[in-house]
Order: sequence, then C-alpha cells, then structure tokens
Amino acid sequence: MMARETKIRLVVADDHPVVMEGLKLYLNPIPWLDIVGTALDLESAAQLVLDLRPDVFVCDLHFPGENALPTLHALQEQVPSTAIIVLTADRDTANLINAVGVGVRGFLAKDISLTRIPEAIRAVHYEHMVLDRAMLKDVFQKSLIEYENNRRRAARNYSLTDQELRVLLLLAEGQSNRSIANAFSISPNTVKTHVSHIFQKIGVSDRTQAAIWAVHAGLVS
Repeated sequence: MMARETKIRLVVADDHPVVMEGLKLYLNPIPWLDIVGTALDLESAAQLVLDLRPDVFVCDLHFPGENALPTLHALQEQVPSTAIIVLTADRDTANLINAVGVGVRGFLAKDISLTRIPEAIRAVHYEHMVLDRAMLKDVFQKSLIEYENNRRRAARNYSLTDQELRVLLLLAEGQSNRSIANAFSISPNTVKTHVSHIFQKIGVSDRTQAAIWAVHAGLVS
C-alpha cells in the first residue's frame, strides 16, 4: 500500500480490555489505518464518534446492561459518514438482521481471523457491506424455511393448489396472464381460470388486492 494514501480514521470500542488490546496491537502497525480513539464503554465510544467523526467505527454489540444497536442507529443518523462494523461473539442471526436494518455496514463474529478485520474496515469505508458468511447463510436458510412454512400454510388454509400458488407469486410480481402462461407453458385461458380460482379462494376481487394478500401472507416481500 502506498504511504501517501489517505489513512482511514478508526474508533474502536469493546468492553473487554484484552480484546481491545489485541485489536490495537494488530491494527496499529497497518500504515493505512489510524486509530484515533478507543473506549471500553458504549457512552464514551458514542461521544468519541460524535466528536471525532471517524471514517469507521468498530464496536462490540453487547456492553454491560445494554445492547449497542439503538446507539448505533442514533450514530448512523447523526454521523452518516461513519461506517459501522459490529464485532461480536453473539451469533444470533436476528441481531445481524436488526443491525443491517439500522444502517450497520459490517457484522462479523469475533472468532474470525484477524486478517479479515482490516479487509472489512477498508470495504465498509468504500461503502461495501461485509457480513459474517456463516450467519448470513443461516439467515437465508431460516428465510427459506419461513417461506416454505408460509406457502404450506396458505395452501392448507385456502385450498390453493401448487399451480395456483405459483401463478399467485407471478401475479404478485405484476406479470400479465400472457407472461405467466409463457412461464408455465400453459394457455392464457388456463391462467385466467387459475386467477379466478385464486381470487375466489383468498377473497379478493382484483390483482392488486391479490398482490397485497400475498405480501401479508409472507409469500413475497
């Protein structure tokens, strides 16, 4: 890395002194990083971010008695130029989803290789997302399971056939009868019949209402 490259200014917060010292020892020698502040508690860390406006803020998720997400959300609104990375031992995928929802750009487990942390810092600084791969895979698997459960529930509660469910999903995407017919290699008249049956079974009168129903049923987002 060329020495004249502008350094990425960094604030680090973790309530475990050993973790903090380990991060400082590893990150300090990196020539394109500049640790401008560190904190062992969330309140001090938040004030550092507000005062110093670093490029990147690396923060634990849990501090004694509090979850950092509300504070991180507030910081994202007040200092949107600071990219946030959560570095945590908590592998609850709900926290990953919530963190991304409040604007966190990176979410990594503490058991990752130290070599990945500088890569993540640079990535989020340049507006990329960096998420723990194992946790992200778990999120996708849970989403697929939830979708399949919703699909089965809709089919059971409303007596929708598999073909009707498939037609409903494309209908909810705004596709025309002809497009749906082409997708399933059936005639437009057959699609029209399916759509009529769908409307009757789920109690709607038009395509917009059917699309809204599919969203509420968890079949589409």
